[in-house]
Amino acid sequence: SVLGCEGAMAGHLFLDGRGRAAYVADGAQVVGRGVGRWLEAAPGAAAVELEIFQYAAAAVDVPERPHRFRGVWELGPEGIGDAWRGE
Repeated sequence: SVLGCEGAMAGHLFLDGRGRAAYVADGAQVVGRGVGRWLEAAPGAAAVELEIFQYAAAAVDVPERPHRFRGVWELGPEGIGDAWRGE
């Protein structure tokens, strides 16, 4: 799961210091990828919005348009820190 959402996404989420987000599916359960943005939404919280193309590895029909995934999560006591602050 990603961001505590069981079954919604299965893969890896990458966040860079300029506010860009990228998702790559694990390839075992689903095939797919996604891109978007993230930011520190409030003190102690961060948010991400991704456009994701993903489907079951054995799927016959592949989606023509991406799914929009939005997530918010609580940060630890150290927060994001300067190296991970989104724009």
